[in-house]
Amino acid sequence: MDEIFLEDIEVFAHHGVYDFEKKNGQRFFVSVRFFIKSLTGNDNLSDTINYGEVALKIESFMKETQYNLLESLASGIAAKLLYDYELAQEVEVTVKKPDAPIDVKFGNVMVVKRMGWHTAYLGIGSNLGDRKSYLDGAVKGFEGNEKCKVQRISSYFETKPYGVTDQGDFLNAALMIKTLLSPQQLLNLCHELEKKAGRVKTRRWGERTLDVDILAYDSLILDEKDLKIPHIEMHMRDFVLIPMNEIAAGFVHPVLQKTIYMLLKENQNRIS
Repeated sequence: MDEIFLEDIEVFAHHGVYDFEKKNGQRFFVSVRFFIKSLTGNDNLSDTINYGEVALKIESFMKETQYNLLESLASGIAAKLLYDYELAQEVEVTVKKPDAPIDVKFGNVMVVKRMGWHTAYLGIGSNLGDRKSYLDGAVKGFEGNEKCKVQRISSYFETKPYGVTDQGDFLNAALMIKTLLSPQQLLNLCHELEKKAGRVKTRRWGERTLDVDILAYDSLILDEKDLKIPHIEMHMRDFVLIPMNEIAAGFVHPVLQKTIYMLLKENQNRIS
């Protein structure tokens, strides 16, 4: 990867655990390293990252916010820069606090935070009320989150219910997003969107206003009590594979090591 590096941007701001730090303020020095797949070398400012703009953006962010911890401040700056600069795949932010209230002589206090985008695939479905409106609401929920960017949206597919058949047909879709959220944080957001849509837990595989599932997260394999990635049954469900095939046919299932297209064909052959 190519890199763009800005070192020791000086900002006077009001961050710190103690009240006097928030009131009086102090000096901070911020360095940021952008990791980019490939700089074009076209000699056009539009094809790179304007580091003068970056410096002003960091200064503005630090003056408009207030954090207790350097760790949180560095994370906030990193998330802001990644969201604003599509060219960056990752950023590394170093925040130095040379005047920290420490009762011994020291050179500097600093925190280094490295953060990057993750690619996640989500399945959304509804079979109650205005189904399209609920799916649209889920998409808007991800679009409106400052740590998510919706990249692709499949068509909305009408499907028969799975598991419990004495209920209405579903409307299903799949999303591809870039996210700065961890898998658990993303799961929490999914649950928040379901709750906002008025979902009430009933019987397993039962009726719902909105269902939002994490299907995959990068090539991660995760097995926790409340979260399993990739989704344990996605390879057997047409209502997942069909919309996924539309937006990510070449995605390789990290456990089965087969593309979505291959899994869809296998599943259709098995059903027929």
